[in-house]
Amino acid sequence: IIILTLDDEGRIVSVNRHGEKAIGQSEAELKGMFLDDLLSEPEAENMIATVLDVLSGSDPRPIQHEALLTATGKIDRHVVWAHSRIGKMARNGAVILSAGLDITEHREAQERMSWLNDHDALTALINRRRSEAAIQAAIQDALDNDRHGALLLLDVDNFKDINDTSGHETGDRLLRLIADALRAWLETNPISRSATLGRVGGDEFIMLLPDIGKVDAMYTAERLLETLNSLRVQGAAANHPVMVSAGITLFPEHGADAHELLSHADMAMTHAKASGRGQWHLFSLRDDIHNDIADRVYWRERIDHALTHERFKLYFQPMLALADNQIHHYEVLLRMLDENDAIVPPDKFIPIAERSGLISRIDRFVIEHALRQHMQLSAKHPNLTLSINLSAKAFEDAILTDVLAATIARYNVDPAHLIFELTETAALADTVNARKLMDRLRNIGCLFALDDFGVGFTSFHYLTELPVDIVKIDGAFVRGISQNRTSQLIVEALVGVSNGLGITTIAEFVESAETLETLRSLGVNMAQGFHIGRPQPYLLTEPAALN
Repeated sequence: IIILTLDDEGRIVSVNRHGEKAIGQSEAELKGMFLDDLLSEPEAENMIATVLDVLSGSDPRPIQHEALLTATGKIDRHVVWAHSRIGKMARNGAVILSAGLDITEHREAQERMSWLNDHDALTALINRRRSEAAIQAAIQDALDNDRHGALLLLDVDNFKDINDTSGHETGDRLLRLIADALRAWLETNPISRSATLGRVGGDEFIMLLPDIGKVDAMYTAERLLETLNSLRVQGAAANHPVMVSAGITLFPEHGADAHELLSHADMAMTHAKASGRGQWHLFSLRDDIHNDIADRVYWRERIDHALTHERFKLYFQPMLALADNQIHHYEVLLRMLDENDAIVPPDKFIPIAERSGLISRIDRFVIEHALRQHMQLSAKHPNLTLSINLSAKAFEDAILTDVLAATIARYNVDPAHLIFELTETAALADTVNARKLMDRLRNIGCLFALDDFGVGFTSFHYLTELPVDIVKIDGAFVRGISQNRTSQLIVEALVGVSNGLGITTIAEFVESAETLETLRSLGVNMAQGFHIGRPQPYLLTEPAALN
């Protein structure tokens, strides 16, 4: 805290050591200066004169205000000041005591939170929410002013391969490389008056191009992919070539709103990938009809086959309790095996399963098999707790909790050892039904976790409204946290609020001992990530990891 005393003209009489350090000048240098001269906020001009005038009256209450403090050789500091009258003039002539609380780090954390609400932390591009808003605005502008534009949806063809072989750090480096390449390409190719770049998914990017026609959009995609597909990213043991495919949609022709335009761009991209890696495809209405029917038939057959021929497998990833360094808690992860026993990641079939109405069968499969395996292990490991992910469509499954209660009874599982996870995005998209589902699960005796927490800071207050037992801190704040003071402040704030509400915190994507120790120092309760343990099939984890 900065402590100053001022004379009856607002000149500095004395300053404490912290004040000298914060301002960058000694007490001898500061004596006789007007405090106003150190405050750079326009509204702070003549502030001390106002303070002196008010405090000379009969009201003894302190006066508070916030202003920027100009520090010599340093960045300006945000300071909250409280000025009060000294009972009688001191021997050194001081009549005002001014105390300043430096809130710079708090303000920077607030600004960072606001920025993160609109941006992707990894690439600094706008996030999906902001991208959809920009797309919607561009469509409306095109409709209002008889204009046309294009949306390019870009997807990294070999992202999973690079992640699996060289790790998430290389994958993150690849995503930053692509974001930088997109920015550089736009700077040297000014094809649109107000092009917008965004990251809308794990390895998906958009380039929104108002005022551009069909021919120019196709030419842009061709030239852009030439640039992106010439990139390489260095991994720990390999130099990976980059392959990117693109789906093109035109607006307003191909979509009346952002959701429809993105959906059609995704269909076009699927066609591009079917033609081989590194290709582009322009959406047509034939794609819409063909894709919708073909996808529903194809994935219904594959999911039916997987359910009846044991092609779905449960994997388990351990979580470490930081208080005692014990592992009793595992997240249950669903994997589909193709005809060659290769893993089909959930993001390839879950969205279509949700649209096709098949997701409830998958939810039931996971619940059935997870609880069966819990029963088999609980006698040997009585503290075993499992986290099970629920789909975004779980709100619409009227009998899900009845099925769960019956399964719990059949396998004699303690419901307090079951945690159900829903992403923050899904929960906050429909808070009314999210709360109903949470209440039903808690009535059974289960716990509830909010996954990917921290994605939408404007919804932070929902922690007080939703019956949440656990929050899983989004990996964007965990990666590189040991070297990122802003991320540390944000996680510390999340932990503080969660602790105050009796909510357990889990950090995801913990991939190094350094990250683990930083999280421990910030008070995080549990950690999950490759440093703790990779997801493994049940038969591999049972003998070793549970012990």
